[in-house]
Amino acid sequence: MDFVLQLLGQGCFGKVAKCKNRVTKEVVAMKVMKKNQNANYFFIEELKMLQRISQLDPDTFNLIKFIEHFEFDGHQCMAFQILDRSVEDQMKKQSKFSLSEIRPMTKQLLVALLGLKTIGVMHTDIKSDNIMLVDQEKHPFKVKLIDFGVAMERVEVKQGMQLQPVAFRSPEVSLGLPLSEAVDMWSLACCLIFWYWKDQGFTCCSQFDQVTRLVSFLGTPDSKWSLKTLMEYYFTTGEFPHMSFILPRHLEDIIKNHKVFETGPEFKDREAFCDLLKKMFELDPYKRITPAEALLHPYITMEHLPHGDGYSQAAKDLMSVAETDYFSLQRQYLERVVILQHNTPNSKIGHFNNIRHKLYKDHDLFLRFSAVNEIIESFIDREFKTDKMIGCNLH
Repeated sequence: MDFVLQLLGQGCFGKVAKCKNRVTKEVVAMKVMKKNQNANYFFIEELKMLQRISQLDPDTFNLIKFIEHFEFDGHQCMAFQILDRSVEDQMKKQSKFSLSEIRPMTKQLLVALLGLKTIGVMHTDIKSDNIMLVDQEKHPFKVKLIDFGVAMERVEVKQGMQLQPVAFRSPEVSLGLPLSEAVDMWSLACCLIFWYWKDQGFTCCSQFDQVTRLVSFLGTPDSKWSLKTLMEYYFTTGEFPHMSFILPRHLEDIIKNHKVFETGPEFKDREAFCDLLKKMFELDPYKRITPAEALLHPYITMEHLPHGDGYSQAAKDLMSVAETDYFSLQRQYLERVVILQHNTPNSKIGHFNNIRHKLYKDHDLFLRFSAVNEIIESFIDREFKTDKMIGCNLH
């Protein structure tokens, strides 16, 4: 890599910069890790997951395209395809998204989760800044899922693990119940709420507060769920939990409190959207809608929208970036399951050379180092306290 064009982001363990190879003219996002034990641990874990997801076509399944990794002066480096901006950043420009804008992003992310489920991977960190717009000007709302730094193979996930950011955390994680890929569907549902309301409905102060907010938003769960009162919680734990002063609105408000004629297609769209959210926010992970099922939901297929209507046509036009042959996708899903049963890859870094997506040949190695060295130099003169780095990710 010849030179750095722009710093894209930084976190506890390193930086990401937009870099260009002066010979090949290729532009990539280069992630350079710091030289410390914690950074190396997260590098190894992320690389293992990148190896795992490399079995999936990144364009078909809307996943970040990993190009290569190498080491320079003790710094581990990873090159990825360059993308436009995060959905989080886009929201700062346009506030809320419409249902017609949310739909193509939702479909693409459902396809991504379908692919991850195929290979037994849980992302565990789905949120707006880990969802990238590919090129908002040329391909509006075409997205890819990024950042597999805390992703895990399902077989490695143990009951009781504390996964996911609190605002996107599924109830089975909070309650210490068995875990599965269903946790990612919950997080995606939290994203959809945020995109439509611009309100992080489940931002909370404690686990008790989270459950209280869930009940306010979804209604009282069925009888098999026994919820503690504030005093019962105190007598059980010996402490009063921190609580929020303002509770979120009930999900039904998405339909009732909106100034649109009830006979219009937008209202029907909100009904379908609300129904999908209810299924994604199912408290029981075994009953929660799966990615495959959600891809056939009316909100995604738009079967509830009338033909020839202006709203409907605009919605269908926006879905062009998410066109997917569902049955072809299912066929790939089944084929992948069969292949994985006979060809499970070794997850060690030493066996990572079988990645086929190479941007540079070996004789171009020296070209990368000048850009990487520029990123490394930006680490100098800063004090990094490694004992505070655990659990941080580079965004």
